[in-house]
Amino acid sequence: MMKRHRGFLGQISWPLVALQLLAVLGLILLIERVFGPMRSERAALYGVAIYFAYSIASRQLLAGSFQRGMRLLKKGRYEDAIPAFEKSYGFFEEHPWLDRLRCITMMSPCVSSYREMALVNIAMCYGQMGDVESSRSYFQKALDEFPGSMSARVGLNTIRVFEDMRKRTGA
Repeated sequence: MMKRHRGFLGQISWPLVALQLLAVLGLILLIERVFGPMRSERAALYGVAIYFAYSIASRQLLAGSFQRGMRLLKKGRYEDAIPAFEKSYGFFEEHPWLDRLRCITMMSPCVSSYREMALVNIAMCYGQMGDVESSRSYFQKALDEFPGSMSARVGLNTIRVFEDMRKRTGA
């Protein structure tokens, strides 16, 4: 089981970052081997360029709906973001191995799966729209499917805190 680190970089799996650095090093060594002797700087530049091109292209191809949802979420277009996250969730539910191996398939060092992130983001969208019951339902679904989800746990606790405050103040 991957350890979750707390704080600003809490969603990054450092062992997966190390694995990705090894992949870049492997690319550099492969380029030097295939193209014969070349300056190390040039091989390093090509290796890094290939890594980033693959990373960007694979994420766009495989997680395009998720990325679209994130863009809409950041713009405050919550109602439009929900179908994008639902589509992303459905895609990764049909192809769980892509999500499970996201470190390789999309060069993503995230601890959380795209399915977990989609459910949490749907819950947050509903929360922003004032639909507390739908928000609670999606946070609970995320917690049911991913019992270690801190995002879902924090979301549910936040809802409880606000409901308790409302009851106490009579609002």
